[in-house]
Amino acid sequence: MKSVKVMLVSTALFLLAGTSLLAQKKNKGEWVTIEIKTSAQCEMCKEKIETRLIDTKGVKSAVLDMTNKVVSVKYNTAKSDPEKIRKVITGLGYDADEMKADESVYKTLPGCCKKPE
Repeated sequence: MKSVKVMLVSTALFLLAGTSLLAQKKNKGEWVTIEIKTSAQCEMCKEKIETRLIDTKGVKSAVLDMTNKVVSVKYNTAKSDPEKIRKVITGLGYDADEMKADESVYKTLPGCCKKPE
């Protein structure tokens, strides 16, 4: 009788632990990379965008290619999403794909960081 109770308790604990691990894995999200076209103009823009994105929750890396002005961002889907990442960029005064830069911030950028007219 005692061994049956021990076996039932062990089975219950095993099932509970398995369910808990499954729930934890589900909440971890996955790492994906997106590419976002920016309006960056110079190396100062590059540094500002990369630094701010890397400091963003859920972002692992950000590399801005100044040749095509596209930033590649690796992020965790459980902690961020493309819209949040674009908002970080627009909040710095730069366009991000179809999202326009925050105009009030754009006006404060140095001349070298502004789009040619």
